[in-house]
Amino acid sequence: MKTIVCLVSRQVMANLIPIFTHKVQKVELLYTKEEERAHINLKRVLNATKRKFKINEHLIDAYDFEGIRDVCSKIISQNKDIVLNATGGTKVMALAAYSVFNSANKPILYLDSQNNRTINFNPYSISDHNIKIPIDTILDAHGYGISSTISKDDLIDRKPLIKFMHKNFKSIESCLIQYRRFMNDGVYMFSPIICRNPKFEITHHRIKGVNVSFEGAEMHLEDVYYLDGHWLEEYVYWSIKTKKWDDLLVGVTLTYHGQENTNNVLNEVDVMGNKNGKLYLFSCKSGITKDKKDLFELEALRSLAGGTFGKAYFVTSAPISKDKHLYERCQELKIKIFDKDSFRTLLRKKF
Repeated sequence: MKTIVCLVSRQVMANLIPIFTHKVQKVELLYTKEEERAHINLKRVLNATKRKFKINEHLIDAYDFEGIRDVCSKIISQNKDIVLNATGGTKVMALAAYSVFNSANKPILYLDSQNNRTINFNPYSISDHNIKIPIDTILDAHGYGISSTISKDDLIDRKPLIKFMHKNFKSIESCLIQYRRFMNDGVYMFSPIICRNPKFEITHHRIKGVNVSFEGAEMHLEDVYYLDGHWLEEYVYWSIKTKKWDDLLVGVTLTYHGQENTNNVLNEVDVMGNKNGKLYLFSCKSGITKDKKDLFELEALRSLAGGTFGKAYFVTSAPISKDKHLYERCQELKIKIFDKDSFRTLLRKKF
C-alpha cells in the first residue's frame, strides 16, 4: 500500500495535488493546532472522494524538531512503500521530516506550484504535474462551497449583446455611463438612451427591467442593474472562455463551511476558473467608487485565491487614474489590473 506523509498547512493544494497525482492509498497527516482548520478541510475532501483513502492523523508541535523526527521515524517503520511531501508545514516541520526520510533513503517530493512541476529526491528528478481537479473540490479544500452561479443558458442567451458591446464599447460607452447615473440615482423610468452609430437604445420597461435594441435585435433584461455593471462579468467570461479551463463559472456565490447561514458580503466572486489545480479569480467593476469596499473585496479575493495556488485579477471598464490607491493596493496583494484601456485585451491574455 503506497503511503504519503503530508505536512498540513493552509496552502492545502500543496497537500492535495501530490495525493491525487501519486495514486496513494494511505495518507499520514501531520498537523498543528494552528492549522487545524486546514487539516479539517483536507480530511473532509479526502473522505469525500471515491478513492477511500486510509487516513492517519498526527497532532504535532510545529517547532518540536525532535518530536517531529520521532513521529516520522515511527511512520517509516510501519510503511514500506512511502513518500514524503515536504511542501507544506513550517520550515522546522519540513527540515525535521526531510532529515528522517533522507537518512532512510526514502523518496521525498516538493511541489513547485509556480511552474506546475514536482521536484523529486532519492533519486533526484523533475516532473511536470498535470491534473484536473473539479472547482468545487478546490473550494472545498479551502473551506468553501458553491451556493449559486449564473446558468450557462442565461449566458448563452445574452451572448449576442456581449459580442455587440465588445465590438462597439467605445461608441456606446456614454450611453452606459448615462444609464449608470440613472441607476445610482434610483431613476427607473427615463427617456430612451440612444446611440445612432451604431444603433443602440436602452428604454425602460413599463413593468420590469429594461429593453435593449442593437443591430436590429431586441432583448429584454429583467435585471435593471445588468447594464449598470453585471454585463462586465459575462464579458470577462466570454473573453477568456477559450483558454482551456477545467471549469469556468460566473456570478459565484460562496458559503463557508460552518457559516452557511451567515450573511457575508464578501462571499461573491464575479468570475472563477480553475486549471491544473489553481484558482483564477476575477473581480469585475464597471465603475470605481471612492470608498473602501473595492479594497475589502480585493483583500477577500486574494485570500480566497490561495496564495501560490491562485491568481487574482481586477477588471474594470472605468478609468482609475485618479484612484492610485487601487493600483498600489493591487500591487501589494499581487492582483493584476485590467482597466478601461486594457480590459478588452483579455482575449489575448494567456492564463
